[in-house]
Amino acid sequence: MKNQQIYNIAAFTSEEFGGLYPILNEFLVKNSAAELLILEAPRPVALSSSALNTLAKRGMGIHPRNHAEFGLSDLSTAFYGLGEALASWVNQIKSNAPEAQIFLVVDMSWSIDANAVAANMENWIKITDGLVEELQISVVSHYRHQYLIDNHLRIALLGHEYLLGPDGLQRNPYWLPYHVLVRGTLRHQLNNWLRTALPSLHGTEQRQSQQAAMYGTLPWMETASDELYLSDTKIYHARWRIRCLGRLRIHLPNERQITWSTGGGASVKVKTLFAFLFQNGSSGAETELICDLLWPDTGQLSVSKNRLHHVVRCLRLSLGQGDQDVGAKALQYENGIYRLVPPAGSWIDLQAFEQFCRQSIVLLEDGMDDMALEHIRAADRLYQGELFSDIPLKYTDFEIDWCWSQRTWLREMYFKLQRDAARILRKKNSYQAALTHCNKALKIDPACEMAHREAMLTYAEQGRYDAVKRQFGIYKQATKRLEVGNISDEFT
Repeated sequence: MKNQQIYNIAAFTSEEFGGLYPILNEFLVKNSAAELLILEAPRPVALSSSALNTLAKRGMGIHPRNHAEFGLSDLSTAFYGLGEALASWVNQIKSNAPEAQIFLVVDMSWSIDANAVAANMENWIKITDGLVEELQISVVSHYRHQYLIDNHLRIALLGHEYLLGPDGLQRNPYWLPYHVLVRGTLRHQLNNWLRTALPSLHGTEQRQSQQAAMYGTLPWMETASDELYLSDTKIYHARWRIRCLGRLRIHLPNERQITWSTGGGASVKVKTLFAFLFQNGSSGAETELICDLLWPDTGQLSVSKNRLHHVVRCLRLSLGQGDQDVGAKALQYENGIYRLVPPAGSWIDLQAFEQFCRQSIVLLEDGMDDMALEHIRAADRLYQGELFSDIPLKYTDFEIDWCWSQRTWLREMYFKLQRDAARILRKKNSYQAALTHCNKALKIDPACEMAHREAMLTYAEQGRYDAVKRQFGIYKQATKRLEVGNISDEFT
């Protein structure tokens, strides 16, 4: 293989531009590709059989494999073993064609099957960089613009050195080298972009602070920026996956789960303090307000403050995995205010859930039911219960609505997901699957109007009018028993 250009490419396609084949075909012909390795996702294939036959007739070796062979939908957030498995496949092809130029094309639609992978999507960039540099091949990561959620697209735009689309191949002006993407400070990243836009600025960067933040912060925690801790490798490797839907849990990249009872504190109060500060974001919460939340009947603020100091110590030990100094960086105190500062790049199920919900609505409006259903299923997997379901009512029903309204909103979004899934499946005549989604909503709220309505429509389409009548009776009983108001006019 002599003087062959190799690329790490993000290929962006959308339905209106005809998919992957038109842009990939022209690119492969220009670059004299000889061996084409294709890793397909389970959804409608990016390259049809006729497209592959056309490429084969031009002398290209075609080697398709399915994502399931590599366990992509069951990946851990660290992507353990994926790079080695792909390298083994490439080396097998190279052994039979040592001089051939090899292109590995990967359909990235698999990434929505493994929701938590979004927490460490940049690990895919590390894998592709390794394949390109060590094996001297080109890698094309195919991102369907309408199909993936925001975080996947953000990493794609920042992580791949080249972009491929209807306008052809071009150098990516937003590309960041992997070490800058995952561990660079905001200043590092800005300098990288400035050097691309204004090459004359090269070498003029200011000295970087050792205490600068890494590549991202949580949206509502915007003050967790340059002055905070996150360049420390010990903190970096403790980056969190925060699950708020259902039981409150924090997972680390090594799959360990943070223990709330570290230090001998009452785990419920420790967990409640985390949830309350998490919801308050960069504003934090005053000492007196926290005391009112956790000990409303104490009567003496000094007693409550002493108890709070103990709970804070326990939470810091939990967040720091026994290291008080690390925990103090995650839970900070200044001028009477406690503030939570999660490690930059932390993944939050709430964000992913909302992105999947929002994208499913857009896809439904565009008539792309199959894609919408995949997003609904991804959101469905994330919703493992109500927001902070293991925080007792005496803390959530507080004078300040710190989670109740959001909990209600998320529940309603979940009900709408079930309704939309049922509608899509009903149109496909998958009646039992449609009813399963209705029952998911009714299991949470037996008087959920939209779920009852969709169930009755499903029975009606099957001609099961006795079941329609029975479902209506169940709905009437539930509304009466739960005292949720009058029956909707749409049912009468």
